[in-house]
Amino acid sequence: MWRWAIFVPHPPIIIPEVGRGEEAAAVKTIEGMKEIAKRLKDELPDSLIILTPHHAMGRGLHVICANQFKGDMGMFRARNCRLEVDGDPELASSLAEYMESKGLPVSRSKGRLVELDHASFVPLYYLNRTWGTLSKVVIANPLGLDYEESYTLGKFLRRFDANDKNLGIIFSGDLSHRLIPSAPAGYHPRAKDFDAAVVRAFETSNAEELLSLPEDEIERAGECGLRSALAFLGMAEGEPISVLSYEGPFGVGYCTAIWMPTKAAKGGSSGVESHPYVRLARLSVEHYLKTKQVLDPSQAFSLSPQVDLWSKRRGCFVSIKRLDGSLRGCIGTISPVRENLASEIIYNALAAAFEDPRFMPLSEEELAGVRFSVDVLSDLELVASVDELDPKVYGVVVEKGLRKGVLLPDLEGVDTVEYQLEIAAQKAGISSLKGAKIYRFTVERYEEVEKDL
Repeated sequence: MWRWAIFVPHPPIIIPEVGRGEEAAAVKTIEGMKEIAKRLKDELPDSLIILTPHHAMGRGLHVICANQFKGDMGMFRARNCRLEVDGDPELASSLAEYMESKGLPVSRSKGRLVELDHASFVPLYYLNRTWGTLSKVVIANPLGLDYEESYTLGKFLRRFDANDKNLGIIFSGDLSHRLIPSAPAGYHPRAKDFDAAVVRAFETSNAEELLSLPEDEIERAGECGLRSALAFLGMAEGEPISVLSYEGPFGVGYCTAIWMPTKAAKGGSSGVESHPYVRLARLSVEHYLKTKQVLDPSQAFSLSPQVDLWSKRRGCFVSIKRLDGSLRGCIGTISPVRENLASEIIYNALAAAFEDPRFMPLSEEELAGVRFSVDVLSDLELVASVDELDPKVYGVVVEKGLRKGVLLPDLEGVDTVEYQLEIAAQKAGISSLKGAKIYRFTVERYEEVEKDL
């Protein structure tokens, strides 16, 4: 089970033994690192995965299966600053095998004692200072992945099952290396735009802008952390990310951020907490029950000003479930039909509450006893073979003539591709898949959950 994920920079100069006073120029970053370690002191994982761009690399995701890691800051004037930490080769092998099974390119290396790279050493140093101990470690390098694959890696990581182990993950990466004329990689006047895009992506928990960055904009940044940032965003899956700091001392951009998964209730609640998408869905229904009017977009904006709600168009499904998990309504659009995602959510929420033909319209008395979720769909992708499907990762659309059936991914009880396609076809009244077109899509799922007392 995942306990947390963090995105952190890795400049050796923020280690006092290395900086020798110069680290004071990066005080925001140091405070961010200390704050992360403090917040996580009571959330120590059994094992820790580190995604670093500076260790050994190979084809695709390169996973290092080691019994022990050891390193020092000798290259940076501080040989007496040392760390030793046990590896978790069993977890490393499981991680590599899981990613291979999902179709990601993976390579691996083994060793009894492997050197720590500085991008792993720096965050471990700050965690160790506060915790006084370190969990077992797995190190992997994502540089062999492209940007889309890095984002997908994060999504797959979110679903990675380590049996009974509690896990944490460090996404290590610096941002632009070209912020000022004296920067280590030279200067570019627009390099700061790259850093601003990454921070915006974290603040909105949305990777869309980063995935659409032109190659020349990435190149002029001289970054080493984009793949880590995309994997971090993929893992959060739209759930809130807390950005703790950003600054650009020494001409390099440093950002610290933390994500902790939303937790289900444990025996009691004081209400619900949710992503802005889900708050908007509930608000739309509450407003209609009270006024019999569709929520006005300007009013919705004042309550949910998240930029991507108003700037992008996506299909989405709104689901309503009772507290026992049984369905109370679900309506959605495979492709966008409204002017923006906010309007898509508003109208689909109303349809799920009042127009699902399987149920009576939702009443105001029922509101406290139901929970909303929103699934935002990617573009449809035509598949050539069922081997390209996975019911835990991809939803499907089965189309034959004028009939079209859709089924969302990761549904309880839907464990095989065959069963997923069967249900989708049945929903559309398609009796045979022969001659049918099959499309796949991914979703970003946002759910309303109980707050812990």
